[in-house]
Amino acid sequence: MRINTLTRMATSTAALCLAVAGSFAAAGAASASAPVAYQQIRNAVHNQCVDAPGGALNVRVKLSDCSSGEPTRHWALVPTGAASTYFIVNQGSGYCLEVNNGTATPGEAVDQFTCNGSSSEKWIREGLRLRHSGTNQCLDTAGGRDSALIQYTCGAEAPAGIQSWIIE
Repeated sequence: MRINTLTRMATSTAALCLAVAGSFAAAGAASASAPVAYQQIRNAVHNQCVDAPGGALNVRVKLSDCSSGEPTRHWALVPTGAASTYFIVNQGSGYCLEVNNGTATPGEAVDQFTCNGSSSEKWIREGLRLRHSGTNQCLDTAGGRDSALIQYTCGAEAPAGIQSWIIE
């Protein structure tokens, strides 16, 4: 009995996630007068792309080789309605890129979570930087190639350009 209940809950949760992601996509498409496109987000220094390995809820995002056509490495920038501010939605899972628990601590993990419109999911595109709108920290890497992604003080980057992201 318990397994059936958990299965129904998991199915309902998955359907809700897809519906929310779909409504973000529909809102973005309506406001931009074009369908939302899924693209790779490539780090300018390491030449690797943002990936949500396995596509699971709360999975920490990381850098991975861009050559794979994995849907977990493709993201849509869906307008929130505020200038240059987006929900970044994963194609494979339908989850949104977020700062874990929305905390403003530099070095906090970046993961993916159910798209619910919260401030922890809003990112501002400023040139090549992606700045979190709630914490005012920039998307950064925890280390070198294949490393996990974190938020970190904008401009306090080492090496130079590590907070630069090319969306293609």
